[in-house]
Amino acid sequence: MADATVTLNPCNIAIIPSTGREFFASAYSANWSTVGEVVAAVAGSTHYLTRIEVRTATGCTLTIGSGTGSDAVTTIHLGPIPMDAASGIFVWKAPKGYGLKLTSGTELALETSVEAPLWVYAEGFTAQN
Repeated sequence: MADATVTLNPCNIAIIPSTGREFFASAYSANWSTVGEVVAAVAGSTHYLTRIEVRTATGCTLTIGSGTGSDAVTTIHLGPIPMDAASGIFVWKAPKGYGLKLTSGTELALETSVEAPLWVYAEGFTAQN
């Protein structure tokens, strides 16, 4: 049997800075097509994702990352994650006091492999650089 190709993603788990602001975001689209912003970029600041939950009723792959390019996230942090049509639920939570550090000055973005109905809930912390 041949070895499978494994791609490692920059999953930078960092201590959340002591100053900043929490964010909570909920987004839904009946036809989330390819890539979309969940939390807007803040110039001179970095988002730390502490929890994300995604639900869909369509089989697809899901990628969570920083920034949006042409039909793709710029930097992949989690994924691609296979989502089943019958039970398409993904939940990720960082340890207390930590967060997934996104690329500075970029938005939290979500990419799907096909157009799909999608609900996203994200929470985290935004701190100045």
